[in-house]
Amino acid sequence: SPDAAASSGIQPAQAAASDAGSDAIVQPAAPEVVAPVSSVTELVVTTNPPGARVTVNGIGWGVTPVTIHHMPAGDKRIRVSKEGYASQEQVLRISAGQQQALDLQLDATP
Repeated sequence: SPDAAASSGIQPAQAAASDAGSDAIVQPAAPEVVAPVSSVTELVVTTNPPGARVTVNGIGWGVTPVTIHHMPAGDKRIRVSKEGYASQEQVLRISAGQQQALDLQLDATP
């Protein structure tokens, strides 16, 4: 029984090592880079003047300047609104592993 546990413990380790070795030969940085890159998908929204409310696909994220971390990739409808200013809406494509920045100039309403 201990021998069986030891051999079953060794086989997956050897398989993992050989898989990592083949990945390392093909693309050395891939195993280290993939996980961190996917975690930095974020959207930074700034406005002039600051303090505008931000919604992405109808979900509120606070007021500018705001950084939204772990934003899923895809097209997002970003809306900013501030009392006394015309609201602005823009569709922005968020790419996985990228930081997207959106800076909007708000126009005062008469």
